[in-house]
Amino acid sequence: MTGKGIKVLGHTKYYRVKTYTSATEIVIEDDKDDEISAYTGGSITAGATYIIEANTAITVTNSTIYGYILELDRALSEAKIPKIDRSLIVSPAIASVLKKASELIPAVATAYDDIVKKGLLGQIGGFTVYQSMQVAGDNTNGYWILAAHKSWCTLAQAFTDSKIEDVVGGFGTAYKGLNVYGAKVVDGRRKAAAALFCKI
Repeated sequence: MTGKGIKVLGHTKYYRVKTYTSATEIVIEDDKDDEISAYTGGSITAGATYIIEANTAITVTNSTIYGYILELDRALSEAKIPKIDRSLIVSPAIASVLKKASELIPAVATAYDDIVKKGLLGQIGGFTVYQSMQVAGDNTNGYWILAAHKSWCTLAQAFTDSKIEDVVGGFGTAYKGLNVYGAKVVDGRRKAAAALFCKI
């Protein structure tokens, strides 16, 4: 439950579970990452009805997964995210389901390098599909399918402390540098992505 969205009956938006102590005691906060943790949603009465976001994984098959992908497409469109440059990032297990779906347009042979080097699977429902081991999940706890526009995540990369120095023994010269990188999804760009929590 920790880190997931929570919506209480009578409130109009989701907040986030900050800590879970027991079934009757949790701490919630505003669903923001770029500000100091705080809760501004007002009082919640004891015993109030609530919904936990992505609490139960939806079972998908090769015949039903396309419908859920269209729901991800709808969520991005309702957030006014451009139709171009949308990607779907899936784990290998979900990729195996997608490969059996008749709606998947597989990558053609001319894209062999992309298939091998970049994990490109093909196109489905307006998304370019990529397979990645970095997508969290398993079939016990559920898999995540991430749908995103390219504006969703910012990446910075640079070489610092770069220098050329002699190799020990005078054999030649070597280039030495520190590769520094990082990624950030700021609050304002979170609307450029949607996720499906599922199992197979």
